[in-house]
Amino acid sequence: MRPLIRTSAVLAIGNEVLCGDVVNTNAAYIAGRLSRLGIECVAHSVIPDDMEMIVSETERLRKTADLIVTIGGLGPTQDDITKNAVARALGRELKYDPSTHEAVERFFSARGLEASANNERQCWQIEGSVLIPNDNGTAPGSLTETDDVTVAMFPGPPDELIPMFEDHFEPMIASRTERTTAEKVFIVYGLPESSLEEAIRENVTLSDNETLNTYIDDGAVRLVLTVTGKSPAECERQCAATSQALRRLFGEHLAEGREDELLEHIGKLLKDRNITLATAESLTGGLLAGEITKISGISSVFRGGAVTYVNEIKHMLLDVPDDILETYGAVSAQCAEKMARGAAKRFGTKAALSTTGVAGPSMSEGKKVGTVFIGIYFEGKTEVLANNYIGSREKIRRKTVMDALNLLRRYLENS
Repeated sequence: MRPLIRTSAVLAIGNEVLCGDVVNTNAAYIAGRLSRLGIECVAHSVIPDDMEMIVSETERLRKTADLIVTIGGLGPTQDDITKNAVARALGRELKYDPSTHEAVERFFSARGLEASANNERQCWQIEGSVLIPNDNGTAPGSLTETDDVTVAMFPGPPDELIPMFEDHFEPMIASRTERTTAEKVFIVYGLPESSLEEAIRENVTLSDNETLNTYIDDGAVRLVLTVTGKSPAECERQCAATSQALRRLFGEHLAEGREDELLEHIGKLLKDRNITLATAESLTGGLLAGEITKISGISSVFRGGAVTYVNEIKHMLLDVPDDILETYGAVSAQCAEKMARGAAKRFGTKAALSTTGVAGPSMSEGKKVGTVFIGIYFEGKTEVLANNYIGSREKIRRKTVMDALNLLRRYLENS
């Protein structure tokens, strides 16, 4: 029987990662996915494309982890030496694999191209390894087992690594974990992280097998609740109970799901209820419409948006009255309300979102940086949120977008 996998280490290889030219998002992704399988990540390492250093680090990590996941160095160029180094560290040989050669040939043939001579390097695999198919590139991954460690190797590009990890690798090792986990992810809007953590500490009791981590996202705080137990049913029950406590505590500030899941949730609600939508943006300059158009199939309900950066265009496109602009200014609740109404009228929609404010770096209309108004028109009703954000220009714009989407979510869920 193969040994259980309880601990893991992530080893990223590449000069471009080490010097910061490429941000190592893969390591965070892998650690998170392994955590859901009940595998604790005990180390992250980043080293250059250096044979001796890869050998040394692999030997060091095998003493502390049951599973080592390497990232990068599986391509066809001379500096792609990960397989050679790991094979040496494990005391294995490299052997030519005809199936990899066939897969490489198919990849290029399907695109009307021919493989280069250096692609031959990718056809050599560690003796005794099992291939992890790569449906989006020429570099397959591999899973190699020894008596004391399992090594999984992946290419660096995330659009290759992620489907390989989820579609092929996770099923390979799912039976080798002794624990099961349940996870819920929430986004909390409109509350600073310090206040949020204090509220959780005072109102939510966590068991020893529960963790609740907070992360600063652009414009919001992400909560990740993880429950580890002996059975899926036990984990799900406990996770549901704690999730309910969080919902009672944060109310409308809390939305379930990661940002991409939240966008899909909003899109589904819009489509299911046949609520057409438009946007009117000033300080966000099209960012809000850009987020909305990330949703697949959103063209069935999203009619369009107007970027009205100056007062003349607010008046011309959105019918914001001159007396509103003269009396209250463009950065005002009154202007945000008229912008939302004007967008709904201009695009013929049931709902509309508007944004106006001061992103900085200097004051505008006598209003300080971070003053923001978000308007919503929803089936005849309007509401405006007033906010005072802190941070850089881009952070203020990003917070505005996230709070506008959350405002829309609230209306959709309550409609």
